[in-house]
Amino acid sequence: MRAMMIKWDTWMMSSELVQGGFMCGILGVSSPAGSESLPKPAFLRMRDTMTSRGPDAEGYYAHENLQLGHRRLSIRDPAHGHQPWFSPSGRFVLIYNGEIYNDQELRAELRQHQYHFKTRCDTETLLAGYEVWGAEVFSKINGMFACLIYDHLTKELVMARDPVGVKPLFYAYKQGTLVVASTVKSVMAHPLISQDYDWIAISHYLSTFRLTLGERTLYQDIKQLKPGWMLTCKNQQLQLQQYSSLFTPHARPNEFNLTLDDARQQVDAAMSQAVKSQLQSDVQVGLFLSGGLDSTLLAHYHRQAGTGPIHSFFVQGAQNATATSKVIKSPSGKFHRFDNANHQRTVSDLESTQLDDQRVAELCASRHDFTHHDLQLAGQDYLQLWKHLIAQTGLPLATPSDPLIYLMSLHARQHVGVVLGGEGADEFFFGYQAIQPKGHDYDLLKLLCTHDPAAENEVTKSFLRMFQNQYGDQAEQSLASFYFQIAGTLSPAQKSALLSPEFKKLTKDDLPIREYYESIMAGQSGMMGIGKLLQQMNLESLLGRLDSNTMLAGIEARVPYTDLHLIQLAANLPLNFKLAIKAGGTHELSSKLEERGLIESKRILRSIADLHQPASWNHRPKGSFPTPVFAWLENSWWPEVQQLLLGNRLLKEMFSAQHFHHILNSPTTLGPAIWALINLAIWDEIHANQESMLHVDLVESIIMS
Repeated sequence: MRAMMIKWDTWMMSSELVQGGFMCGILGVSSPAGSESLPKPAFLRMRDTMTSRGPDAEGYYAHENLQLGHRRLSIRDPAHGHQPWFSPSGRFVLIYNGEIYNDQELRAELRQHQYHFKTRCDTETLLAGYEVWGAEVFSKINGMFACLIYDHLTKELVMARDPVGVKPLFYAYKQGTLVVASTVKSVMAHPLISQDYDWIAISHYLSTFRLTLGERTLYQDIKQLKPGWMLTCKNQQLQLQQYSSLFTPHARPNEFNLTLDDARQQVDAAMSQAVKSQLQSDVQVGLFLSGGLDSTLLAHYHRQAGTGPIHSFFVQGAQNATATSKVIKSPSGKFHRFDNANHQRTVSDLESTQLDDQRVAELCASRHDFTHHDLQLAGQDYLQLWKHLIAQTGLPLATPSDPLIYLMSLHARQHVGVVLGGEGADEFFFGYQAIQPKGHDYDLLKLLCTHDPAAENEVTKSFLRMFQNQYGDQAEQSLASFYFQIAGTLSPAQKSALLSPEFKKLTKDDLPIREYYESIMAGQSGMMGIGKLLQQMNLESLLGRLDSNTMLAGIEARVPYTDLHLIQLAANLPLNFKLAIKAGGTHELSSKLEERGLIESKRILRSIADLHQPASWNHRPKGSFPTPVFAWLENSWWPEVQQLLLGNRLLKEMFSAQHFHHILNSPTTLGPAIWALINLAIWDEIHANQESMLHVDLVESIIMS
């Protein structure tokens, strides 16, 4: 293999960081009849806050009290597809962001209704489907989308979002005016919309890093349209309706009597088809290759589709002070097919080196003859990009890996127009081994607590003692409370002790948060309830992170693990095909079972991967673009972080001085909570100072330094 070093300034200076990019953005404003509409220049300023989502083209349409705007990414049929898009009759007008992967199937159906297509754009397919089927078209689409459709005849405005929530859509309704957009920042730019905080959503963010809670966002006036929902506005009256619910299996566990081999074949075929369908593009499609199971499997299917030259991208935080990049090319001239006969030799060769994520990503790229880009980001550069992202989006970060994904996206944009990501695999195939198996502990606790105490034996008593030592007294707690105990940045007890009485009053002591989580997990076992929660709440957060960071870099991200057919197949698999807790540990905590090797997450995916690539790649701990954020936090960042946190007005409202100093004195034990507080402090400072945009030269100087 040969490696070539690249200077950061070579590609940064050509990237047009703020002005560039392609990702689509949509905006609609419906004002009350008889009222004065927003002046066109003001509307265009709102629309153009989304320029980074789509500078290829811009669109504007006004009719009576309605205004529509669009920024376009040209991925398919770039010569056509300008929006707003009108139906042939002129009755309907559409603005749309997304990709329809079953476009050809829908077109075949629509041709039976005598519809004659004029372009290859899926925009045309969506509006033709709405004209023929009405709102039923949304449930027919396998893809990612957010859209607004206006009916000139009925004067009805409909907005809808895809069932998984790959594409964002936000709205606000104030004084009879409806504002809808792809970004919070665009909605917030309307003069009627206040920038007051939603304290309950802020408290939820502190516990989970999640930027939304159902419809809630961090701003009181702004809501998100939830995945699988549509909103209708007629005569300035709003009506919400859920058109799709993906998260309930249509079949009882193993109703189809599948064997593991049968399931493996079906999931393998579904994955292959999902990737193939998402490679439809008139621009080159690359891959975010983290080195983990999910992305290396995507690499296999990507190459299997035979799409020619492929670029892959890896990034991690660098302990040293200098950010670097290298491109690695395989000299073979052809990709390496996995050969079971040579499997042992391959594994032996791999095990001679340390198999961390970076190494596996490199080896995987070599096997498939990818051009592989290996990026590293230094701590101080990470900190500045962190601030830049918050200023650009108007929101805190959702994960510590956000700046790395953004940087990787900027680099990817120099080579490809679309990238594949591995989001969704952990949620639908039960990959969170640090969280999901703990539902087994909760289930066993509830089972034992229903038994006659007099019948308790020593094994039962031992389990109850171990449970209480690890989790505290949870016998009377709901599954939602247990979840926050095991997965929150702060335990419920810690959070209650640290927050000020005034803030707890504003948040109703987190009761709305617990009630929302309980509504999701109601009627489920611990294992299934936590799984369902992660599918709805955690995946939504990760997809938002992916969209936001790729959007700012001007590149489209697609996520094959969210293919609707694959999701339904996964939902109908027996739980032990996804998360296997092997026999022999009935009355042991999951932590002990894991120590004994009795828990296997993503079982079906690992077994499929063993068919296609070395097994040593598939049974390693999870990494996901590693970065030493908490090491930086305790060391090089700490003086600046302390100054920021101690001077922030928002945090002073949230915590008493005594308790806040306790947090600052505990960077090792409370690192995740401190990371959330840094986000809130930066966000609040930018918000207070109205720093809506950081200039391109600032970010260039960060990287070039």
